[in-house]
Amino acid sequence: MPGAGGQYQVTRMRLNLSLYSLTETSEGCPEDEEASAFLRLTPLQKLTDAMCKDERTIKELIVGRRVGFYKVRGEIGYGTFSRVKLAFHALTKDKVALKILDRMRLDAQAHRLLSREIINMESLQHPNVIRLYEVVETPSRLFLVLEYAGRGDLHNRICSEGKLSDSASKITFAQVLSAIRYMVSLASPGPESSYGGKNCRSRGPEVPDGSDTRFLSLQHHMNIIHRDLKAENVLFSSSGCVKVADLGFSTRVSGRGCALDTFCGSPPYAAPELFRDESYLGPPVDVWAMGVLLFFMVTGTMPFRADTMGKLRRCVLEGSYAVPPWVPGPCQRLIRGILKPVPSERCAVDQMLGCDWLLPVEFPWSLVPAEPSSPLQSLLDSERGGLEEQVEEEVRGSLEELGFTAEHLRNNQLTDSRSPVTGVYRILLHRAHKRRGCDSLPVVRGMVRDPKREGLRAYRGLRHTSKFCVLS
Repeated sequence: MPGAGGQYQVTRMRLNLSLYSLTETSEGCPEDEEASAFLRLTPLQKLTDAMCKDERTIKELIVGRRVGFYKVRGEIGYGTFSRVKLAFHALTKDKVALKILDRMRLDAQAHRLLSREIINMESLQHPNVIRLYEVVETPSRLFLVLEYAGRGDLHNRICSEGKLSDSASKITFAQVLSAIRYMVSLASPGPESSYGGKNCRSRGPEVPDGSDTRFLSLQHHMNIIHRDLKAENVLFSSSGCVKVADLGFSTRVSGRGCALDTFCGSPPYAAPELFRDESYLGPPVDVWAMGVLLFFMVTGTMPFRADTMGKLRRCVLEGSYAVPPWVPGPCQRLIRGILKPVPSERCAVDQMLGCDWLLPVEFPWSLVPAEPSSPLQSLLDSERGGLEEQVEEEVRGSLEELGFTAEHLRNNQLTDSRSPVTGVYRILLHRAHKRRGCDSLPVVRGMVRDPKREGLRAYRGLRHTSKFCVLS
């Protein structure tokens, strides 16, 4: 067929001949010079040249097979307002998830939620939270370029394979707990510093080794509430690492006592105070959802089941559920400590971390920080600084190989998610962190006695009761 395909073949033949003639003889021709100049182009220059001049690439951009620097493939998920497709970065070749939103279908409230989602995701850099790389805008659509978690979600895994083993439940739940604890209480990431800057080193607590400490600044609380924690939003990366996803309903509160009044999330995971249609505190709502999630992991069923919303509401308000007797005792106590109808009686996140059931779980990073002024903290800060320098050097080298110059970096301070330079930088940075164990899984050892974590076991010795509900 004449056209783009045939033209591409002819061009390729000319290129081969030009290479051959340049090798065998000193005589050149215009085609030889053109081919030689093309070979001297960097990957970035070749890509931008194709996006401006190559008919096939331009057509792919027009029909949606390309979005910015990303080659779009098949659909891998969908939501109320969005679709998610697999994509590849044309320069780095990394897989990403492309969340596509139709701007025409978004009302004012949806726009506010989306803006909040982007802001919250930009501030989160944790191994167990899905990362935002870039935002691409067109007149009709908005694209969120996200970290790709290629091994599905927890809901489909349990529905197809059954409940998780006790060990797998520990490892999975501990990572979800790590993510939520980070969102609620870790030092807040500040504005991203300029490339290569070293003045934004974090001294806040619980910074996992390999996480993006460049983005952390002054020590204060994030206070980000997820509000839609459920098995469908717990994803698995190719290495099996848990990734908490979909922050579409997330919100940042000014303090722990700040009340919210918007009903969010999935009803089977909703806390009793949400069904009462009254204001509520954010952290206990996420804690309740984690209790439902834990029950689902260890039993393969939901704690609150009903055939109508009214019956479900009644069971949740009464705290009516039954833990099967074969669930290990420490796990039963944790579930009952979480699923308390009264928010103030529920286990806090730190209490969950210190429970008997999770004590054997050993993370590749420390969940409990050293004292800020201790020699250990000074040593950790020193080691972290050395790691940052190594990572920065590696990312700098990768950017240069792709064709990004110092001028590119000066013009793009890597703070704007809507810049393709920021997208490449964040992908390369995450890749460097993963090579250093960022996505390493926790392991279950023997009963490890960590004095700091033992000190968090505040729920031990409390009585936990629940009513039973049988639905016909």
